[in-house]
Amino acid sequence: MSFIKNNLQKGEDIILEAKIHWGIFIPSFVCAAVTYMLLMLETDPDNWFIGILTMVSILFTFLAFIGALLYKYTTELALTNKRVIAKFGFIQRSIMDISYSKLESVIVDQSVIQRLFGTGTILIHGLGHSKTPVLHVKNALEFHKKVNETIN
Repeated sequence: MSFIKNNLQKGEDIILEAKIHWGIFIPSFVCAAVTYMLLMLETDPDNWFIGILTMVSILFTFLAFIGALLYKYTTELALTNKRVIAKFGFIQRSIMDISYSKLESVIVDQSVIQRLFGTGTILIHGLGHSKTPVLHVKNALEFHKKVNETIN
């Protein structure tokens, strides 16, 4: 949380830091499983089609893993005693900062699988702003509850 901690206002304290759930890596795990199955099928060196599929699968596995890793470590979401702050990205950054007086709603969107794993998407909606989604937030309902407690 280096960005958020470095940009707190005077007298502002972090109440809750949201973390990105490990489920963000599931697509890369699925790609790795497909790659493994393709490697097991590749017994005939003359079968170039399976070889190309394996190479494409390795590429997708790598890209999915790197994408998930970048999202997990470059996304920050925090609730302070004055505002809700979210930061996305590393080289190209997007920062959302809404004070409680401008906060219209915080919505938690969860599928059945997300409920089982304790994760969800948080949609932050400020007055005059579009909804800002933060995907795969660990304990999304706890974050929602803390926002409501802090506002009231």
